[in-house]
Amino acid sequence: MFGSDSKKKYLWLLIILIVIVGLALADSIYLKPSEKEPTPAVEENGVVDSTPPQEELAPGAGEDVATNSGPVSAVAIIYSGGRYTPNQVSVSVGQTVTWINEDQSVFWPATDLHPTHAIYPESNIIKCNQPEEREVIFDACEPMNTGSEYSFTFNQLGEWGFHDHINPVAKGTVIVIP
Repeated sequence: MFGSDSKKKYLWLLIILIVIVGLALADSIYLKPSEKEPTPAVEENGVVDSTPPQEELAPGAGEDVATNSGPVSAVAIIYSGGRYTPNQVSVSVGQTVTWINEDQSVFWPATDLHPTHAIYPESNIIKCNQPEEREVIFDACEPMNTGSEYSFTFNQLGEWGFHDHINPVAKGTVIVIP
């Protein structure tokens, strides 16, 4: 059949081919830039507010937007291109943030840490199986299709990291101020 040198040659060619295909897939899946660049953070009066301009918000989400300082009263975070835009927002205690899926794949927004979702007080992925708890935890508790929305009202001060449970490299932060 084949000599020892021929087998080694074909094995090396196969390994090189696998590496090239793997790198191409990794580039298209993990390093694909979004069509929209994230909105740069603006610091005003010590508050970081990186919500997108009103025209980038979902229809109706830009109403009652504060114009001079502090966080806006309605905040939308768009999931598209495998990441969140903006990836950092500021809200006051009691404000609601809405995540909107504009990606072609499903997403599942939830508080950090992956996979437990237990950073935000009283949140934990285990509570997704308890209907009475689902309303108070920072966790969508299920994959959400294109066009779906998930909203959560923040009642705890602090900086709360979030991620996509399905694509955990997609991350962001909600800063809750008094």
